[in-house]
Amino acid sequence: KINDRVRAQTGIGYGGSSDKAEWSPNHQATDTVKYKAGSRTNVFSIPATVQVDLFKAFGRIPLYGTVSAITAYGSTKSSMTETLHEVPSTAYTKDKGVNVFLMAGLGTNYKISKRFSGYTELFLFKRNLTGDNSFDYDWEAYSPWGRRLFKSLAFGVNYKL
Repeated sequence: KINDRVRAQTGIGYGGSSDKAEWSPNHQATDTVKYKAGSRTNVFSIPATVQVDLFKAFGRIPLYGTVSAITAYGSTKSSMTETLHEVPSTAYTKDKGVNVFLMAGLGTNYKISKRFSGYTELFLFKRNLTGDNSFDYDWEAYSPWGRRLFKSLAFGVNYKL
C-alpha cells in the first residue's frame, strides 16, 4: 500500500500446457501416411502491478484502474512424427524466449478477513510488447466479443503481510 488510493504488488507465476494430436489425410486406418504431434510448454513469469482507486461505490467498494507489466520466460518442446508406409520419421524441436506484456483495465476488491481480500478485474487493453504471437493464440483476437471478454476476466485472493 503506497497510500490510501494507490497500491503496488508483484509476484511470481508458473504455468504450462501440453497438446497431442494424431491424424491422416483421409482419416482412414488404411491411409499410407499418418501424423502424430505433441508439445509441452512451461512458463515462469514476474508481474508488476499498480492499482489506483478511481472512486468508492456505496462508500466502501473501490473501483480502481490497474496497469500490469509482466515478464514471462517460456520454453516449448515438441515432436512431429510422420509415418509413411509403416516407416516412422520423427523431428524434435525446442524453443525458448522472453515476452513482456502490458495490460490495463478496471477492478474492484473486497475484504474477506483482516489479512485476506478478494479482487475481480477486467482487462480492456492487452499487448505483447515483444511481438504479435499472443494476439491469436493467448487472447483469441479472432473470437466473438463475449469470449474475448471472458478471457479478460481475473479473480483472485491477496494476503496482506
